[in-house]
Amino acid sequence: MPRSHFTRRHCLAMTGGLIASAVIIWCVAHSTVESTAKLYDPGADKSTLELLHVVFRHGPRTPADTYPRDPYVNETYYPFGWGQITNNGKRELFNIGTWLRKRYGKFLAPNYSPDSVHAQATGVPRTHMTMQTVLAAFFPPKGTDMEWNSRFNWQPIPVFSQELNEDTVRILNNYDD
Repeated sequence: MPRSHFTRRHCLAMTGGLIASAVIIWCVAHSTVESTAKLYDPGADKSTLELLHVVFRHGPRTPADTYPRDPYVNETYYPFGWGQITNNGKRELFNIGTWLRKRYGKFLAPNYSPDSVHAQATGVPRTHMTMQTVLAAFFPPKGTDMEWNSRFNWQPIPVFSQELNEDTVRILNNYDD
């Protein structure tokens, strides 16, 4: 069965949602009033990371849409499906998470904590997969108090999102004329 063709506006809205896939990681090293006062002290050590935002797009994926007279309109992109992260994409995303851990891990506790990390994605499966893959490398539980399965170096970390029509993270929205 041929796939239906999306309008250009619909494609732009979807692309905007993907571009805005984001993770916001809060690394609050000092949460006391005393440490906040140090921010305004010109002689204070300013090498402490207080907040980190990481924003990136989903990883490499299969095509999300087709076009008129597309010779591949009936392609299934098995086993991934249309618009889904590929295995190369997963590897790339895992490497991003590993790099982020090497770069910013010294500012974090060794364990994932919901008080220090908030992961936000658009309400599209590929953006959730993107976040889950990056977070798997960013917070590997092996050798920490969070290790729950010695054969499986992964821990569940929530990814938050909103319905696409209510999403406040997306750059483009699908407005009616």
